Amino acid sequence: MAKKVLVKGMAALLSLSALATGVGCGSTSIDVGGGDKTTIYVANFGGGIGRKWLDEAIVRFQELTKDKEYEAGKKGVAFDITHTIGATGVNMKTSGTNIFFLQDKYYECFAEIQKGAVLDITDIVKDQTLAAWGENVTIESKIDEQYRFAMQGNDG
Repeated sequence: MAKKVLVKGMAALLSLSALATGVGCGSTSIDVGGGDKTTIYVANFGGGIGRKWLDEAIVRFQELTKDKEYEAGKKGVAFDITHTIGATGVNMKTSGTNIFFLQDKYYECFAEIQKGAVLDITDIVKDQTLAAWGENVTIESKIDEQYRFAMQGNDG
């Protein structure tokens, strides 16, 4: 019984801490769709280059995938986005977030990669072309060589 109270107390304390750090930050749901779409949870660093690029990319992706079924009985995707300068790459595997856009958090990402907490998408980035979008190039070729290191694990 005492253990339950302690666990609930810690959960409440952590929740309050998270709320306190989120002041001034925002969460946006884009076309949540009432449960008839697959929801993708995104953490986006809320400073730096901003979010307009992400909002526009989401609209394009939703249009491209509006008839695609990722989960049985659900067509298309909806996004639940948290825009915050407190976005972190710690505990990615258990965070409930599917996609992270972070700034200056390379060390956190490298640690998560080494723990096996992130999906290896090397084959998609290096081998597949963007033919579906009318381009015969890879994603890797579109990333400036000076920044590619930040998109890779320590093993390349």
